[in-house]
Amino acid sequence: MTNRVPKHVAFIMDGNSRWSKKNKLSKQIGYKKGIETLENLINICINKKIKILTVYALSTENIYRKDINILYSIINNFINESKSLDRFKNIDFRLLGKRENINKKILSFFDKLEKNQPSTKKIILNLAYNYGSWSELENCVKKISELYKDKKFIINEKKIRENLYTKNIPDPDLLIRTGGKKRLSNFLLLQLKYTELFFIDTLWPDFDESVFLKILKEYQSINRTFGL
Repeated sequence: MTNRVPKHVAFIMDGNSRWSKKNKLSKQIGYKKGIETLENLINICINKKIKILTVYALSTENIYRKDINILYSIINNFINESKSLDRFKNIDFRLLGKRENINKKILSFFDKLEKNQPSTKKIILNLAYNYGSWSELENCVKKISELYKDKKFIINEKKIRENLYTKNIPDPDLLIRTGGKKRLSNFLLLQLKYTELFFIDTLWPDFDESVFLKILKEYQSINRTFGL
């Protein structure tokens, strides 16, 4: 066993609605608790010297779901509470996903965060919002076609990586999905070839440092061979 810390950790944050139902609370409270869990996780990652955190907040499929307005309301409240951007002062924020169809106020806030480069960067936070791997690949192919429309070119992994949303970001070392489901749900399918995958029953609002530390301990016991 080593004490190595993953450089890049990714999360599928699943279980807000089920947490609300389990605790007989409104979905609004569940989503709000989910945001609090994310803020706590960011601080834990900073303390553990984890350099990159990528979280799956909203898929391209779920942006049209019936209860999306509940999520918009929670995010808008969060935006109104975050006007000074002080809570992001050490965070290098990056948006992963299609900017089309994102609520204008929310997109404006994301743009402001991306431009707000921290003087002291402690972590990169990639927010996958209106994100899907197939959508990412489609966008990548379009960009490559535009770049080389008048030239002959060969498609290879390097060209593809340079035109993904995650360009210049190393692949995740560790992916954790909360909520008990054992699937990737169209998340980072091109970036997970050697990632260690953990699927846990803990619902996202209940995820805390003790759960994370157990996973990190197990991760440290894995002999990563980057092959079969």
